[in-house]
Amino acid sequence: MTDNTTYNGWTNRATWLVALWIDNDQGSHESVCDMARDAWADTDEDDTKENRTIEAVAMLADSLESMHDDGVSEMVGCTGVFADLMSDALASVNWDEIARGYIETVTEDMPS
Repeated sequence: MTDNTTYNGWTNRATWLVALWIDNDQGSHESVCDMARDAWADTDEDDTKENRTIEAVAMLADSLESMHDDGVSEMVGCTGVFADLMSDALASVNWDEIARGYIETVTEDMPS
């Protein structure tokens, strides 16, 4: 029996697709890594690594979601059913899951 609630190790297909597109485009990947570093830098450095991670993931996830929502709004000619379908697909993305991967990547060499 196949688990239809996950896709290639991700929460769902929409999450996998967004993560794939970010990761496969060098400019997007580097931009999100920079955003992850900025989110980490904006956390309280006196807090534990775990708490900083939680806070940085939330900040980065919000930024990623906003960035992609803005992209839908800016798409020329994307109105009506197509805009609704795109918005619906993006609403199912697990932004925290994508953000956590980037935060863990940029902080992996930092002490606990």
